[in-house]
Amino acid sequence: MDSQFSKILLDKYQGGDSDAAFEIHARYAQRLVGLARNRINQRLSAKVDPEDVVQTAMLAFFQKADRKEVFWKKEGDLWRLLSAICINHVNREAEFYGAAKRNTGREQAISQDLSPDFEAAGDRLAELLESVTQNESPLTGKIVNARLAGFTLLEIAEQLGRSERTIRRVLQILKAKLAIMSELHRGIQSGSSAPPNSENRTKQLNGSYDNYDLLRMLGAGGFGKVYLARDRRTDVIVAVKALKRSWIGDDIAESLFLNEAEILQSIEHPNIVKFLEVGPLPNGSYFFSMEFAEGDTLDQRLNHEVCENDALRWIEQICSALIEIHGRGTTHGDLKPSNLIVCNGNICLIDFGFSVRKDDPNQRRRGGTVGFLAPEGSSGPQADVFAAGKLIEHIVSNTAPEFDAKKLDELKAIASAACVERPAQRPTATELLRQIAILKNE
Repeated sequence: MDSQFSKILLDKYQGGDSDAAFEIHARYAQRLVGLARNRINQRLSAKVDPEDVVQTAMLAFFQKADRKEVFWKKEGDLWRLLSAICINHVNREAEFYGAAKRNTGREQAISQDLSPDFEAAGDRLAELLESVTQNESPLTGKIVNARLAGFTLLEIAEQLGRSERTIRRVLQILKAKLAIMSELHRGIQSGSSAPPNSENRTKQLNGSYDNYDLLRMLGAGGFGKVYLARDRRTDVIVAVKALKRSWIGDDIAESLFLNEAEILQSIEHPNIVKFLEVGPLPNGSYFFSMEFAEGDTLDQRLNHEVCENDALRWIEQICSALIEIHGRGTTHGDLKPSNLIVCNGNICLIDFGFSVRKDDPNQRRRGGTVGFLAPEGSSGPQADVFAAGKLIEHIVSNTAPEFDAKKLDELKAIASAACVERPAQRPTATELLRQIAILKNE
């Protein structure tokens, strides 16, 4: 009966029942934590958290299930698969941390009495590496691990059966991504020695983490992890974002995280993800919750046939959301396809991690994504308009066959005007919306 119930849960989840994810997590998570804890030796336990291992294992499992790569053949298959994923992750962690030790010829003597600041810096570097490699291929992960273990480019190329030129190119791309994120942290740190309004923020942290049951991890960035969760008070599925443990106590990271929550809390718009509450975590970190924007990213949706009316409506909704954001004296700072979710046919803008208020002392803070970044590198409203222009170009290039030829030319002209080099020459979000509305009604 127990095994049959697990099969029913798997069938429900793969059939689109999100509640089944909660049941699977509740049924197996604690058993997996115990399994991971037993597999992690004392030396590794200082570096690897069994609960993080389980969250990663669960994420991998649900990704496989979403791709229909999980099949039920006989009793106990679900537990065997989950435990195998969990053990494999523990083994990879052990292999990673053991690689440098085995490679003794390359090691230098380092004092064992590391200061807390040094250890914290190492943790943060690891977080940055995680954030820039999380969406990369397995090959990239192997290259990074081998390089951190001290192997030369030629040795890595021989181990992986790739050319040395390929290895160098992969590392150069990651180095550029890492430089952008490092610059973000340095830029804010030099602009302000302490997080603004820290006393007021403390008073506003009245949300309770006990209100939520975490189901599975949805993704991670430089400072936070996002989880699918159930609100115990309403039984509604939501998203919970938590500041990573390695950034606890870092004024800049905490300020960035709480800044995102404050900005999201100040905005209410049908095409912007809805904020719920913000509060402390038991480990000294912070969390905030928001509605779960369930749907495809814009890019995923563009992989399917898109009609002209849908494309124009989405562009209208993006501009409308920007008008609301800019009207609140804020900029989004990272407008791109993966931060736009198509929910029930409409756009929902998410991820305000790079958002900036106009009164922020760090106005030149630079976040965003290559391909959508404005050339001036600032975080003003016109940088968002530039990104919107690039989004229009992106949508057009993926839906051009569906557009009327005349409207297509006019839309390209609108996008070009939004992407001019000088910010003062770009239209405002309001002007951009007016142009799209006229085009849509022609």
